[in-house]
Amino acid sequence: MIEITAEVRAAIDRAAGDMELAGDEYIEPADGLIHCKKCHGSRQTVVPRFGGSVYFMPRCLCPCQQKAQEERKAMEGQRQRGMK
Repeated sequence: MIEITAEVRAAIDRAAGDMELAGDEYIEPADGLIHCKKCHGSRQTVVPRFGGSVYFMPRCLCPCQQKAQEERKAMEGQRQRGMK
């Protein structure tokens, strides 16, 4: 993970103005990134763009979203196996 320097924090702050948060999200003051209200895991990460001082801040799955996705995939797999 990238260190949150003053330069990175400025990029995060600029991008935050365009962010729309879901009802179960908040912006963590410590790092300026989107976090989950349920598990407090990160739902956003900072990725430096190669060869410059620009940063890309894509969304990512927090731990509780990852778990829910794994459970959905497992249920779908069971449903698929049951249809055969």
